[in-house]
Amino acid sequence: MNEYLESAWAENHQVPEKGVASCPTCESKFEDWEHLDVSTCLGCGTVISRCLDLTAEYRYFSQDDRGGGDPCRVGAPQDNRFPESSLGTVILPTQHGGSANCRWSMNKIRRYHTWNMLPYKERNLLHVFETLQITASNQGLDTGILDLAKEYYVALTANCQKRGLSRSAILASCVFSALKQVGQPRKPKDVADMFNIKTSDFTKAFKYVQEVLALAHQKGHLKGFSGSPSAIQSTRASHYIAHPLSKLPLKRSEFTIVLILATKIADISEDKSLCAEHMPPSLAAAALTEAVRLKGYKDISMESIATLCNVSSGTLLKCWKRIDESRKSWAEECGIVQVETVDTK
Repeated sequence: MNEYLESAWAENHQVPEKGVASCPTCESKFEDWEHLDVSTCLGCGTVISRCLDLTAEYRYFSQDDRGGGDPCRVGAPQDNRFPESSLGTVILPTQHGGSANCRWSMNKIRRYHTWNMLPYKERNLLHVFETLQITASNQGLDTGILDLAKEYYVALTANCQKRGLSRSAILASCVFSALKQVGQPRKPKDVADMFNIKTSDFTKAFKYVQEVLALAHQKGHLKGFSGSPSAIQSTRASHYIAHPLSKLPLKRSEFTIVLILATKIADISEDKSLCAEHMPPSLAAAALTEAVRLKGYKDISMESIATLCNVSSGTLLKCWKRIDESRKSWAEECGIVQVETVDTK
């Protein structure tokens, strides 16, 4: 048997070259084949060759019977941000066989092995990622924002280490930058409240993060990093509409319609400088108020929208009057033909 395997291994197996090999049935060329798990001719469906699977073995063969244990058939999880622990191994738990003392000793070894598999820096980084995961789950942040915030933190720690700043403030700065980059910005106070820190501490940490990333980008240390300072876009009033709108008692079918209308009103008002003296969150609140009332939701008060947008009622009323007085300049572009005067009381 061994001689047969050695002779088979010693054989010179020629791999068909591209453009030369042809299908044995219809004589189609290499370009006419589909190369997935197997190479298949698209003309006649003949399976030309089968590829060797070199990926990790994740199949769980004992799922349908009672003799299975831990389905882990591979090593530790692999991540480029955890280079040392990605090379580690996994010791399966011992639940059957042997004496009780043997099982207890093996489980103790497994626990020690799990503790020592993570170095201090990677254990610290894993704790930071868990904190970000909990915050994202509590605040309703999607996976894209969470992954981008992790990239910000990894790039920050790789380029500079500064003591004296709160870790929560650094994480808040990373989340704030990620939200701003994906076009869903939040106010500094809102992000500071996510991590239960002061706004002044967040402002100080955010300034430090911007300085470090700008210097690293200037030196060319941020290659392959999607969160460079040049990728962060300027915020507009329309970016502050979706978050408070999601908290209003609207029908699910009306949410997208109100969002599109409020976004158009905010963009046109900002482009034409109808409320140039107001900040983008105030203009967003005014555009949202106008869109909600145009859709017939008169039971939603202006005070509730001001509370959700975190602006004062006086500022919202003043900005809304500016938009209401200039309806002729944006009503046609928003598709509004007949607009009735709405009482502010």
